[in-house]
Amino acid sequence: MDGDDQDAVSVAAHPFTGGLRLVVTGAMDIANAAPVTRLLRDASQDHDVVVIDLNGVTFLDSQGVAELHHLHRDFARQGRELAMAARPDTVAGKVLRLTRLDAVWNLAERDVPRVVNPRPAPE
Repeated sequence: MDGDDQDAVSVAAHPFTGGLRLVVTGAMDIANAAPVTRLLRDASQDHDVVVIDLNGVTFLDSQGVAELHHLHRDFARQGRELAMAARPDTVAGKVLRLTRLDAVWNLAERDVPRVVNPRPAPE
């Protein structure tokens, strides 16, 4: 899901030993939150440990938050580990703190590798 528009959203997958890091950039809103979440779900289905890096999100509305919340709930029900990464100075970090989801989710404020201590996957 890419585009030239500044509000276009994209998801990039970066495997590491034991898991997967998914980097979301752009706006996640009512217009695209469900398809983006399906993409995150599909990309992560074969991984028990997933980090969703939200530091590049430029807009996050209530639908985007709801979709991420459902994804987090589904991971927990499946016994899988899902961490969200969003620094406090980012759009996503501010929204997640405002909604107090930072206290509910495994929210990393530092570099993503520190969330689950991933090592790059061997090539």
